[in-house]
Amino acid sequence: MQFNQINYFLRSCDTLNFTQAAKICHVSQPSLSAAIQNLEEELGGLLFERTGRAVKLTPLGESMRVHLKSIEQAKELANIAAEKIVKGETNILNIGFMCTLSPLKLLSAITPFTDEDIAHEILIHDVWESRALDLLLAGSLDCLIMAHSSDLPDRFSAQRLSDEPMLLAMHESHAFASRESVCLSDLHNQKYVDRLRCEFRKTFFEELSSHNFSMNVVLRSEREDLIGHAISEAVGVSVMPQSAAENFGLKTCKLDNFAAVRTISIVTVKDRQLHSSVDQFVEYVRSAYG
Repeated sequence: MQFNQINYFLRSCDTLNFTQAAKICHVSQPSLSAAIQNLEEELGGLLFERTGRAVKLTPLGESMRVHLKSIEQAKELANIAAEKIVKGETNILNIGFMCTLSPLKLLSAITPFTDEDIAHEILIHDVWESRALDLLLAGSLDCLIMAHSSDLPDRFSAQRLSDEPMLLAMHESHAFASRESVCLSDLHNQKYVDRLRCEFRKTFFEELSSHNFSMNVVLRSEREDLIGHAISEAVGVSVMPQSAAENFGLKTCKLDNFAAVRTISIVTVKDRQLHSSVDQFVEYVRSAYG
């Protein structure tokens, strides 16, 4: 699989028109179509359904769009890291920020940091736990602000910023809104909004299953903002970090028999020489978290 194939495929996903995609990619339409056909042969199935002039993604195409988009984003991060090293642009900071974290404390650190006399440019990269440490280790990120539920590998230096409990969040009209805590049995058949990026998602559903409880999952999403707004509209309840629930003005209560707490840390690669601006940024972040 080549990067040009990925580019042609993703632009075709964006436009659902091979002629337009070819123009965007500055290649001929037959060349783009041939590259996509080669990709289909490699993957073992059709990526697009072609009916006359109409084009739509197949189930395989929908799945590959997600996976190949992450490859494209990783390539972009690698290019940024390479350009920074080659040009010596050490005042450009590439900061990984886990998508399940509230941005408010980060923003309160950025304001005084960018008020300094030295010109800083900060690039915030939306990352999730499965890829974040690999990007940091590869040099695509200067530092990483992340939530984790266990100790990190020895190759990383993690400075703890805070601990945060996971709570059950709901609309103020929900029956649980006036309660301090609920049991797992109370959740049986409750309408549930599933946070696909939740650090404790697998553990939570396994715990429910072990007691033969099940949730009525009505919505799943990787987007934290969509999840928060869905609960605000009384679509269902969800397990989420306390700060996220507060940001959306949601009611919360504790979960008996599921006392999950995550640690928020700012992480760098141990023994890697960092530019002084990265060290300064780390200190501003630590101060913002108190």
